[in-house]
Amino acid sequence: MTISYVLDTPVAGNNPSVDQPNLTDNTNAVYNILAVDHVTFNESSATPGGTHVKMAFADTTSFTALPTNIAGVAYPGEDSQDVMNMYFVNSTNFSSGVAYPLPMSIIKAGGIFSAGTSPSLTSSFNCTGISYNTGTGYSISLQSGVVQGTNEVMAFLSYKSAIATTTPLRYTYASNTLTVYPALGSSVSVAFVVLQF
Repeated sequence: MTISYVLDTPVAGNNPSVDQPNLTDNTNAVYNILAVDHVTFNESSATPGGTHVKMAFADTTSFTALPTNIAGVAYPGEDSQDVMNMYFVNSTNFSSGVAYPLPMSIIKAGGIFSAGTSPSLTSSFNCTGISYNTGTGYSISLQSGVVQGTNEVMAFLSYKSAIATTTPLRYTYASNTLTVYPALGSSVSVAFVVLQF
């Protein structure tokens, strides 16, 4: 979406009627650009006007140079638009070509699954599916590119539903797949989160 704005308006010496169309366009442009991410003017909402609804980012995959007088830049991950990653570059790591994950992107994937022999993801992000490994546990497939390699990958698991067992949950991770052990009954739900530092 292009939001047009006419700079240098009004023009000195112009009759106001000459600049009126551009002034109207500029007033509407201010409204439209605020509405991209904010509760804007005259909205009937319990949320106060001016507060953020979301933070939208351009599809930025790399930088050829840091903007002048800017200490650093945060931008969405370049893996794909389906992957929830944020990166940070500053003058030091920019020159070396390294982009560091922001703390918010330490959480790479997560969700809740219903167990049993026909498991299902009841809620998740950055996951593409789950399958039953007969008698042993469950394989949860992560979106490609969410985790970079296998270094510093950790998972936290928790029984979401009350169960009559003290069996600990365990996991392994390899090739975009989180494998959870052991196999469980169909009435059991498990919450999981995958982290990478």
